[in-house]
Amino acid sequence: GIPQSIDIVKPDPMYGNDTFSFLSTGKIVNLMDDATITINATQELIVRGSVVREGINSDMYLSSDKHVFWGSEANIKIAGLTEDEYDQIKIDGPTTIFYETLDIDLLGDFVPSVDDTFDIITYESIEGQFELGYGMWGFGDGNAFFELEEQTDKFQLVTKPLHGGGDFTPQLFNLEVDIFGMFITEYFTDDPIDLEGDFVLDNAMGISGGFHMEKVSQELLKLSVVDNTALFAAGDNGLALTKLTGGAVITKPGVAANIVGDSEMIGLDNLELTGKDVQIQMNSTGEIIDDTITYGENEEDVVTVQIEEQMERIRVSGDMEGNVIGFVSLYGYFGFEKRGREFDSPLWGISANVRSGLEAGEEFFVGCENGKLGLALHADDSIVVYAQGQFQIDVEDFHSKSDTRLTIQYSDADVDYFETITIGENSVDMTVDAHGIAVSAEDVDINIADFVRIQGDFGFSKSPKGIRATAQDVTAAVTAGDIQIGVTEGSLGLYLNADGTRAMEVNGTPLVELGLQIDAVSVGNVTIRW
Repeated sequence: GIPQSIDIVKPDPMYGNDTFSFLSTGKIVNLMDDATITINATQELIVRGSVVREGINSDMYLSSDKHVFWGSEANIKIAGLTEDEYDQIKIDGPTTIFYETLDIDLLGDFVPSVDDTFDIITYESIEGQFELGYGMWGFGDGNAFFELEEQTDKFQLVTKPLHGGGDFTPQLFNLEVDIFGMFITEYFTDDPIDLEGDFVLDNAMGISGGFHMEKVSQELLKLSVVDNTALFAAGDNGLALTKLTGGAVITKPGVAANIVGDSEMIGLDNLELTGKDVQIQMNSTGEIIDDTITYGENEEDVVTVQIEEQMERIRVSGDMEGNVIGFVSLYGYFGFEKRGREFDSPLWGISANVRSGLEAGEEFFVGCENGKLGLALHADDSIVVYAQGQFQIDVEDFHSKSDTRLTIQYSDADVDYFETITIGENSVDMTVDAHGIAVSAEDVDINIADFVRIQGDFGFSKSPKGIRATAQDVTAAVTAGDIQIGVTEGSLGLYLNADGTRAMEVNGTPLVELGLQIDAVSVGNVTIRW
C-alpha cells in the first residue's frame, strides 16, 4: 500500500563539496491523511524540489546536523484548529528560507475565527523570509486575514480582524485576492497597491472602478478612488452614484470616508431625484478624524477627511431635485441612509429644508417651503413620501395670511406606513395610508388682490393642465371695516393652469354683514366666480 512515511537518509561522507541539493528537480507526492515525510541528513540539507502533500495533516520532518535550506513552496492545508487537522513543517536545526512562497489552503467547510492560531513551521533558528503569501485573505465573509508571525522557534499563523471593523470589505478576484492579502499583513509588504476590484462600505454601498491603498501603519490604511461608480439602494432601487472621487481613512475599529460625486435615483418609475456634487460620508472609527489623502496618477490631488461627528452608517447627502410621479416636485438638501444591513433593507431619505409641492408651468406653485420630508424606498419597488411645512402659494396677487401647515402624503405600498425615520439630528414622523396620495392644508387663509379673503381646509391635485384646489366649508368674502359680503359654508374650486390663466368658483350660503345692526335680506345660495 501507500507508505505512511518516507525516511531518506544521506550517507556520510559527502563528495565534491560540503553541501548537497535534495530533490533539486525531483518530486515527492503524498496522498494520505496523517502522514509524515521525514528527511534526515548529516550534512547541509537543501530542499528545492516539488513536495506535494495532498492529505490532511500531511507533515514534514526535516533534520540536519548542520543546516537546512528551504527553497520550495511551503503549502499548508488547514482543516481545523488542532495540530492533527493541519499541515506542519518541523525542522530540527538552524534554517534559511530562500524567498519562497507560503501557500495557505483551507479545506472543507472550515473557516477560522479571530484569534485562532496555527503553528505551521517550527525550527531551531531562522534566517531569510517568505517573499509571497497566498491564501492570507479571502476566506469566510472577508472580514479576517492570516498574519504570519515570526517567533524565535516557529512561524505562526494568527487570525486577525480586517481593518475597518466590518465596515470595509473588498470584493476581489484571482491574483488581486492575494495582492490584498499580503498588503494587509505586517509580514509581507508595506508597498502601496492598486486594485481593479470593488469594495463595500458599511455593508450598504458597493463602490466599483478600482481603488488605491496605502499603509501608513499596521493600524491605519488610506484608500482613494477617482471617477468611480457606486450603488446605494434597497435591492435594486436607490441612488446610482457616478464620478466619485475622494478617499477613506481605515482604522482597526472603523472607517472615515469623504467621497464626492453625482447621484441619480434609479429603479423606480414613480420617483425622480438627481444631485450634483453630493457627499458620501461616514465615521465609524470612534474618534475625530482630520486627515488628508493624496490621489491621482501623480498623487497631486488631495482630499481632506475631516469628520468630528460619529456617523455609524454611511450617508449620502447634498442638494437634490426631482418629483414624485410627476405630481409633487422636490427641491432641497437631502440625506440618505440604509435602515438595516441587508441587501434588501430600506433606504431612508430626509430633507429638513425641502421645497415640495405642485407646479403648473412657470407661473404657479402650491406647496411647502423649508419643510421636512421623509422618504422610504423599498426593494419591492414601493415608495412612501411624507412632507410637511409652511404653506406656500406662489400665485400673483395671492397672499397667505396664516401659519398654515401643508402636508404631502404619497404611498404605493400595500400596507399603512407609520414610521419615525431618523438621520443624524433630523427625524420625520411618517403617517401615510396604503396606496394613499394627498396634498392638503388646514385653516388656509388667503387674500386675493387685497379684495377677496378665502378661508378653509384645502385639498390639492394636479393634472397635465395645471393645479386644482378644492375645499369645503369655505368662507369667501369681501371685507371693508365691519362690512363683509360673500359666501360661508361654501365649496370651492380653484384652477391654476399651466398656461398662466386662473379661475375660481365658490358656491355657498350668503354672507352679508353690514354692521351698524342693519339686518341683511335673506337669499338662497350665492356663487362667486373669478
